[in-house]
Amino acid sequence: MSKINPKETKAILIGVSEFQDKSFINAAPIKNNVTKLYDLLQNDKIIGLDNENILLLNNNETHGEILKAIKAFLQEAVDTVIFYFAGHGYKNDADNKFYLVTNNTDKEDIDITSLPWEKVKNILEKGSGIQQRFYILDACHSGAAALGENDEELILEDGSALIAAAKADS
Repeated sequence: MSKINPKETKAILIGVSEFQDKSFINAAPIKNNVTKLYDLLQNDKIIGLDNENILLLNNNETHGEILKAIKAFLQEAVDTVIFYFAGHGYKNDADNKFYLVTNNTDKEDIDITSLPWEKVKNILEKGSGIQQRFYILDACHSGAAALGENDEELILEDGSALIAAAKADS
């Protein structure tokens, strides 16, 4: 991986702390965590990203709105993307896939009402000129730490790194 150039870097910060499906527990501190990371990324002593190079989605967007926003945000070519998700993740035993839970995720229809990790990863891997991808999943107790153990969810392209703050069992 090469040095991060702030002018050629975009960050996607997603924080979901409120859920319509009450089987997912609301987590109020998440909104503050995402906002603090937003501020840190703008700090010249850290990375120094310009405001327009940070997409901040915090709570109210549906899974469809998030996917559309990510695709639109990445239309311009950049070298590096930082993807940060804070909220619940869900490892679905039925299809052995990992999902990022959004405000409108319905646990009974997880595959069509959430952000499939594989889809998010594919968008960033196929993105216009993206050479480096940093994935940070702050999805505790979601099974994210087990990505790649028994499936192909963890296969990352060259130039990609994943940090997961999670517990292996859900």
